[in-house]
Amino acid sequence: MKNKIINFLNQFDIKPNNLLLFKQVFTHKTFSNENKKFLHYDRLEFLGDALIQFKISLLIYKTFPKITEGEATIKRSKIVNTSSLAKIAFNLKLNQYLQISKGALEILDNPKVNADLFEALSAAIYLDQGEKKLDEFFEKTIYNLVIDSHQILKDPKSQFQEYIQASTKQNATYKVVWNNEVFEAKLLFDDQIYGIGKGKSKKEAETNAAINALERLKKNEIN
Repeated sequence: MKNKIINFLNQFDIKPNNLLLFKQVFTHKTFSNENKKFLHYDRLEFLGDALIQFKISLLIYKTFPKITEGEATIKRSKIVNTSSLAKIAFNLKLNQYLQISKGALEILDNPKVNADLFEALSAAIYLDQGEKKLDEFFEKTIYNLVIDSHQILKDPKSQFQEYIQASTKQNATYKVVWNNEVFEAKLLFDDQIYGIGKGKSKKEAETNAAINALERLKKNEIN
């Protein structure tokens, strides 16, 4: 485990001062509950979430001087959400390093768990290496989402609503439930489930459900 983490960090020119901190990043609470000497990543996730929100907000502010508050908020929400952070984590294969209990193997592909891993890793880099190294890490992983000029500012929920109102005056509805420490939303229209999304809040879950619906429409998976 130690060598795997070190090899992973070497990809980003990170030489850990406190390797235990990075071991904590890759320790799920199911493993920690069975092995009391190991700390799990929840506290790091909390800090990482705040750091990502701040750094992305700052970059949006500097990159788009004429952007309105509302547009900036929408842009940030499209970048800092469970779905996009999970995609980054999957690309980095962070779940390959995760220590979990034998009875919880199914969570390895859980989007929220993977998003949490990226947040926890971000916090560990900041605490162990400082803000400059965190910026370098973000340059290789998430800042490109801000710079991408093709990012659409319009809220995904509004995009989907405009799509259906091209042929009907009906509105889409969202059914949100709390399930296993995460909100799950279903986008419903014409008695059909168009999209499903998860998030840390009802708003994020609904947004991810709309994103899922738009992606399915592009792939012609739904009419």
